[in-house]
Amino acid sequence: MKLRIRTIARLTGIREATLRAWERRYGFPSPARGENNYRTYSRDEVEAIRRVAQLIEEGFSASEAIEQVRTVPVWPVSVTEHLRERFWSAVAVLDTEGADTVLTEAQRVMTPVALCDTFLLPLLRQMADRLDVAREHLASALVRQRLRALTQAPGAGTGPRVVLACPSGE
Repeated sequence: MKLRIRTIARLTGIREATLRAWERRYGFPSPARGENNYRTYSRDEVEAIRRVAQLIEEGFSASEAIEQVRTVPVWPVSVTEHLRERFWSAVAVLDTEGADTVLTEAQRVMTPVALCDTFLLPLLRQMADRLDVAREHLASALVRQRLRALTQAPGAGTGPRVVLACPSGE
């Protein structure tokens, strides 16, 4: 899947103007151009842009960060992190089917406790910071649906019971 610059800006937190400036100054990133001459980015380019953004947050200049991303090999990310990033990418382009597929894959490779603790609940915590309202509604509905399915699965009622509560107005 190829992503447009507006989506990349939303996914990475790097402004469109900054991405264009980096492309002019440093030749990074180097997106493909469609027939309409719009920039399109691959998922690998999105990951490289994220790595540059992280290095800049750590104090590197843009040119230093870009040079490091070009020369230092990418370390493999954990399965959980890979699934999480695929989920965010699907939600960013309002791909309900793609996001649901990621949740199904996560459920297949994780125990129910790990799925909740290390995958679904962290997604819920990050939504407000990462997404606009429409995408947050989509993502939270999919995650809530998955959590509900876990509680209704065979054998789900055999463990200890807990009481959950929220403050007034929540």
